Amino acid sequence: MVKDFFFLATRTVRQRRLRSWLTVIGIVIGITAMVALLSLGLGLERTIIQYVEGIFGVNTIMIMGGDEEVGAIPRLIDIDPDLVRQWEGVVAVAPIRLERGEVVKDEPPVSERLLVVGLSPEMVTEFRAFIGEFPIAGGRMLIAGDEAKAVLGYNVAQRLGATPGATIEIEGKSFEVVGIMETDPEVVKAAMGAAAGQEPVFTDESIFIPFAMMDDVFNDAGAPLFLAKAGEGERVGIVAERIDAALAEAGVADILLITFEDISEGLGDMVGIVQAFVAGLAAIALLVGGVGVMNTMYTSVLERTREIGVMKAVGAQNGHILSIFLIESSLMGLVGGIIGVVFGLLLSAGTSLAVGHFLDFELLLVISAPLILGTLLFSLLAGAIAGMLPARRASKLRPVEAFRYE
Repeated sequence: MVKDFFFLATRTVRQRRLRSWLTVIGIVIGITAMVALLSLGLGLERTIIQYVEGIFGVNTIMIMGGDEEVGAIPRLIDIDPDLVRQWEGVVAVAPIRLERGEVVKDEPPVSERLLVVGLSPEMVTEFRAFIGEFPIAGGRMLIAGDEAKAVLGYNVAQRLGATPGATIEIEGKSFEVVGIMETDPEVVKAAMGAAAGQEPVFTDESIFIPFAMMDDVFNDAGAPLFLAKAGEGERVGIVAERIDAALAEAGVADILLITFEDISEGLGDMVGIVQAFVAGLAAIALLVGGVGVMNTMYTSVLERTREIGVMKAVGAQNGHILSIFLIESSLMGLVGGIIGVVFGLLLSAGTSLAVGHFLDFELLLVISAPLILGTLLFSLLAGAIAGMLPARRASKLRPVEAFRYE
């Protein structure tokens, strides 16, 4: 019987092709907009998270002061890195600190106030994804055990006239230059400055010294930012909770711990709000398509009043008539959904390619099976709901009234 209902519904749709296609177009426009916008939203979220993952690292934990006001100078927190390394699940920890200090070189006589960056050896070896590369043009990079050693950015070395082996003074303390960094032609900002809430680090314009020397040079202990790395197989959130509890027990208060999960959740919430907004706009377009389906079905009921009377006269029940018209409206919704999904994915792919070509930004294309299946189900239900009232009207017609209709 269901097969017969489906045959009658499809026959009616084929007999009124132009009207049916015009009705379906309304559904197609709504579904196309919905699929394209939601797919682009998913792609943007995946792109941002992948970018953050490449910089931050999924197993990295940021430890920083948590009570600063917006725009305030980051507070130094005094944590013993050796103590953190002993905690369960932690395989590496590294502080970083940025200060501006007076730098003097005797021959030739030069004096400038420059950015001094205190690096621990583990920051360079274990957190390279976070801090970036340090290509050396001459000499070497800082290593474990270095004291009173310095690596100069390319522009700083040029202005100071310094080469490996030269001696400079930072805030009155002598340092031996052991390395000169290669110039950065694109002037790429290292992530460390922004992450710590400080000014971005331009490698060409900075001096790098061992972190252990920062206390002596600037006469205060601590750092605004510590990075800890969770071991393989460890749940980063649990390791962060252990660190938080251990720091509280050690008397270190007002500490903020940030993990990749925290960042990705924040991004997900933000993108979700945007997706909900654009989905609402697409739903409005789909609503217009649903009104078109309802109008078409009401017209179909009027045109087929005598046909309905004949079917009832030969024994068709109200439920049979209702089923035929619901199948017809649902079919138009489903066909519109299928075409809309195809167009939506093509539009999403085209937008992704255009963004990559014109904006030099790789926007990932996400083809989500749940999105496609959910959209098709939504379009099917939209067609069924739009056809419900006309179908009920058709099912309630009395055979005598139907035969009187001209």
